[in-house]
Amino acid sequence: MYEDAFLAFDGLAKQITIKPDLYTYTSFLPTIWRCERFDLLPKIVQDCRHIGCDLVFCNALISSSIKAGHPGRAVKFYKCMIDEGFKPDKHSFAGLLSALCAERRIDDAINMYRGVVRTADAHIHTVIMDGLIQAGQYHKAAIVFRSATDKNYPLDSVAYAVGIRAHLRSGKTLEANTLFDQMKDNGLEPNVQTFNMMLFSSFKVKDHQMVKQLLEEMIDSRIELSDKNFFNMCKFRCCLNLLPEIRDLGLLSAKALDALSHDESAKENYKHCAEVDIEGNLALDSSSSEDMSDVAVSVC
Repeated sequence: MYEDAFLAFDGLAKQITIKPDLYTYTSFLPTIWRCERFDLLPKIVQDCRHIGCDLVFCNALISSSIKAGHPGRAVKFYKCMIDEGFKPDKHSFAGLLSALCAERRIDDAINMYRGVVRTADAHIHTVIMDGLIQAGQYHKAAIVFRSATDKNYPLDSVAYAVGIRAHLRSGKTLEANTLFDQMKDNGLEPNVQTFNMMLFSSFKVKDHQMVKQLLEEMIDSRIELSDKNFFNMCKFRCCLNLLPEIRDLGLLSAKALDALSHDESAKENYKHCAEVDIEGNLALDSSSSEDMSDVAVSVC
């Protein structure tokens, strides 16, 4: 499918009478990073200089540069965008925060975040925490989340998931358990990744009571058990009485079902199963927030 898109784009670009417009270039940017054809980015930037840019294209370019592994280039694009007179929006700020963290400009990222935090939405809180985690700054990410909860800033289920991950990465298991309960008390539903992240952590610290509680909640919520946690159950011989119900509800993968018929096989497969997976990157979609321009410009 992506190859067809490349062929169509290449054919359009070679036309004499028909040239790609800005909308076409903007729409094509996600295809470039999905296919890792980052070699095309300089050409697109060059072509678009002749037809002008808009804020949507600039934001897409910043995002694509980060995904291509060039956060420094993303920061430069942001600065050029400001120099051209564009007013950044929530997507622009999210991209700049991610780029600064990826460049290990942690102080700049935190200073920018502090300057916009009062008008930030859940997505901005999530982006700064995720960026800090990716940079190995687990403790700082946990502090950001704790501050956001203490000040009653808007947080959604994704923000809570990332905040919990920061605490687990910092070794603060009890605090993570408290946040997990707080998340549910606030009416936010943990997703499959959050449940399995918490379950893995409980296995790791051998908190069998928490393991049992989480498994029962996953059964009630019809949450699929990850392969890692299935093999943990087999390894630690923990709550195996719940396996039949988990299986009958269709909450096991084909791999786990295959191993389940041979208990020894399940334990053997565990040896080949990767360790902890509490850092699965969350797809971060944008949300709201506006008047942040001045602070963002100052860090570039």
